[in-house]
Amino acid sequence: MIGSGHPGERLNAVDAADLILKRLGLSWLDIGTAFTQCAKLLDAAQKLKTERDALLGEVERLNKTANGHGGSLAQALWQDAGTPQTVSSRSAQWVLDLAGQGFVYLAEKETDFLTSCARWRVLTPRQKDWLRDIVAMVTRRTGQAPPP
Repeated sequence: MIGSGHPGERLNAVDAADLILKRLGLSWLDIGTAFTQCAKLLDAAQKLKTERDALLGEVERLNKTANGHGGSLAQALWQDAGTPQTVSSRSAQWVLDLAGQGFVYLAEKETDFLTSCARWRVLTPRQKDWLRDIVAMVTRRTGQAPPP
């Protein structure tokens, strides 16, 4: 109604807006400040999105290079020089990576267990069962398959 062609309607609209602001403990200056902050936040969000996109591109490039599509130096950067990985340790690390990327939620107990599984070469039968159940749950939720 503020854009109305009738002066009475414009005045009533401004009075109603002023009353709402007072009930909220705000002033017209607060509205101007909010618009200024909104513009600054949108600018910061755009910069963060640009940085994120650049980083995602770099991660994709490194993943392609690490998966055998690049030189030996890049492959060497992605190889673990520690204990040779087993199917269990690769599966545990895969689940941890997905959780770190926000694709799946893990309880603290599961995270601790998977961290241990990623380092151990031999698991007990009960540990193998628990790991199999977690991997199956993550596979169902994400639609992705664990590494071989």
